[in-house]
Amino acid sequence: EVRAIGDPMVIRSRIGELDAEIERQNKVYDSLEMARSALSEVNTDLQTRFSPVISRTAGEYMSALTGGRYNELTFDRAFNAMAKANNEIVARSILTLSEGTADQIYLALRLAMSTLILSGSEPAPLILDDALVNFDNTRMIHALTLLRKLSEDRQIILFTCHNREME
Repeated sequence: EVRAIGDPMVIRSRIGELDAEIERQNKVYDSLEMARSALSEVNTDLQTRFSPVISRTAGEYMSALTGGRYNELTFDRAFNAMAKANNEIVARSILTLSEGTADQIYLALRLAMSTLILSGSEPAPLILDDALVNFDNTRMIHALTLLRKLSEDRQIILFTCHNREME
């Protein structure tokens, strides 16, 4: 029976190796758990500090982009957007809005984040690639008016496949 189980010295050696591996894996787990906890705290802090500021700034941009139709944007923890029109009590999910309005929300959010994150004494340039492609002419005019105003403080480069923006 002893021979069938194996050499006790080999088995003890293997048990020692496995115990060492368990200890190493526990250290890795503890390190990962510490990192997850720290990231969770930072995420909560960012949401608490920046989410209201981003919502407020994006709401201001959304108002400019929609000619005042939508004046408030809110974002949940996963940054799912809700837009509230001036005459409405309840905000609408981005999923219930037109593609053009959804693109306005995304543009407002990108502009708000770049304003808050990339500002300073020398704000970083902002590069937009076909950001207005789903905008009708009225939306495009509102967007270009806002971008022109924002270009007073930072360089804005707009790539497009249309001539209407240039005109």
